[in-house]
Amino acid sequence: YPVRSPRPKFRIDQYQIAIPSFKRDGTLVEKTLKVLEQYKVDPKRVTIFVADEAEREKYAKTLAHSPYQNLVIAQEGIKEVRNFMWTYYPEGTPVVFMDDDLKKVQVLDPADRKKLISAPDLFEDVIKPGFNAMRENHAYIWGIYATGNAGFMAGMDSDPEADPSGENSAAITIGNVYIIGSFFGAIIRHDPKLLVGCADKEDHERSVTHFIKDGRVVRLDFATVESGYYTEKGGLQETRTDETVRVGAEYMLNHYPKYVK
Repeated sequence: YPVRSPRPKFRIDQYQIAIPSFKRDGTLVEKTLKVLEQYKVDPKRVTIFVADEAEREKYAKTLAHSPYQNLVIAQEGIKEVRNFMWTYYPEGTPVVFMDDDLKKVQVLDPADRKKLISAPDLFEDVIKPGFNAMRENHAYIWGIYATGNAGFMAGMDSDPEADPSGENSAAITIGNVYIIGSFFGAIIRHDPKLLVGCADKEDHERSVTHFIKDGRVVRLDFATVESGYYTEKGGLQETRTDETVRVGAEYMLNHYPKYVK
């Protein structure tokens, strides 16, 4: 995968955390914010993006006793809020994007690679390695393994087809891979080509647009999250149907036929 972009310049210690949330104030407090509090993440780093003034008022009330109270009104809709967040931060800002329903951030157990454990230190074990791997490989986005299955994750190093170029390992994959939207990091660039045009497959599109621009994305194959995908009320589940999934898939096939199937 030829390098297409210069190595990004940023300071990891200036990273921000962005959390989009819709009709999930209670879920946010009980899940993602509880995770951040357990890791003692500085509230000054964390911004919660809500749909409108009514949602802001509801969230403010629910978050009254939480250390995380920085609320910003964005727009309703997953595509719209994702694009809003992308333009909200200054160019060059390192941002970690998190869903509002994360239960755990997990890594492969070094002592037993067939088992997942909670990341001992969120910054040292996941965020810092993600941004370092991204920078060293001239990429501008990094993600995690999409499936919380230790057997699949540890099995990456046993696949002889996984490493034709010498760039991939059991720890990191570099290339055209899916960066799931539940937890990922990126360097903000105000390039309209990096904004997403579909809702249901917005994270697939973001993965592809970064690959097109930079020639690679980076995925940490040793890290994942535990989340209520497709089961938690609110958020994208308010609008997701079989039809929206089909429309999103067809959008990707029509717009990026060289990169998806």
